[in-house]
Amino acid sequence: MKRFVGHLVGTVREWGWRHWAWVIAVGTFSAFNLGEFAFLGREVWFVVWAWNVFQFGLPYVFMLRVADRAVADGVPRGLAYCAVVLLVAPLGVWFFGPMLVPVFGTNTEWTLRDDFGVLVTRWMTFGLATLAYAHWRGEHDTRIRLRALEVARAEQESTVQSARLLALQARIEPQFLFDALARVRVAIDRSIDDAEGRL
Repeated sequence: MKRFVGHLVGTVREWGWRHWAWVIAVGTFSAFNLGEFAFLGREVWFVVWAWNVFQFGLPYVFMLRVADRAVADGVPRGLAYCAVVLLVAPLGVWFFGPMLVPVFGTNTEWTLRDDFGVLVTRWMTFGLATLAYAHWRGEHDTRIRLRALEVARAEQESTVQSARLLALQARIEPQFLFDALARVRVAIDRSIDDAEGRL
């Protein structure tokens, strides 16, 4: 439970404008997925759109980011993303929806059957969207791990090459020193000035 709270807090801290952009995109898709825009007057479009943004878009994007953190923390990918699909639709219908009634009003013709219709529709659409996202996220995470491994391998290869160069220098430099000393010894016999110059 402590780890889950940590994932929630971490998601709140990282939240930025691009997350809001995804919330708006998901809420817009959710509103059009209902198929009601064809039957609504223009004055109601904004209410239906805003309702879907806050009822489904915001919780869905937020819970996906929480699931990403959970997967990074070792939770099985399938479990984390299935939890998103299973939780977001009922929470949207029976928790976030009623919270929005004071802001946007209510539809007096809405029934429990409509709630279940929205629930099933959201499970199907969020299920497909989450499946695609989880697949993309898995590939993305794999690419990042491969890049990190390539960088580590390149650093290790660089370290190995440096060690080889130092070992080669350690073998070559004494030979140069001994050769230079031998030339100085020969030069001493001929000319002391020449020997001092070589030293």
